[in-house]
Amino acid sequence: MMQKILALVAIFADILTILSVWGINEESPLWLKIVITIIAIVIGIVMVVLTHDAYDIMVKRYHYKEKENEFRVYTKKNKYLVDGSVVSIYYKYEEHEEEHDELVALGYVFIDDNDPDIQIKIFNMINEKLVRNILSSNKSCKKYHIKPNVEFSRISEIVMNESEANDSV
Repeated sequence: MMQKILALVAIFADILTILSVWGINEESPLWLKIVITIIAIVIGIVMVVLTHDAYDIMVKRYHYKEKENEFRVYTKKNKYLVDGSVVSIYYKYEEHEEEHDELVALGYVFIDDNDPDIQIKIFNMINEKLVRNILSSNKSCKKYHIKPNVEFSRISEIVMNESEANDSV
């Protein structure tokens, strides 16, 4: 919730800054300032609502196959998750009254039109201990969220490790 408020304030400040550069100053009539402020607030709210899905895709449930040591997480359908794409999975925790997001895994997206949820198969565990925290309880799923982007350095690291493994064989 606090992230939404901060994003709204940031957007509002940016709009007012741009408008002040364009000539809205202390000599402008009061009604113009009020109208511009209302318009800036509406634009800020609309931007926060439209971008909400892209930044906070929560994990609903998980499935763990013990024999294969395979994790799958499920989330609601989202327009930013595309079939076959690679996504980042983060673990949200609080330490010393500060909230932290830590990248714990990378996964492939699988979409089935008949299933209301999107399935993500974890293929690279970056922090296996934090990934295994999902097994502690069903409430632990709320600490995991998905971002539809992956840092290039992570992908290149995986490719380099695979090519080194192939070269040593």
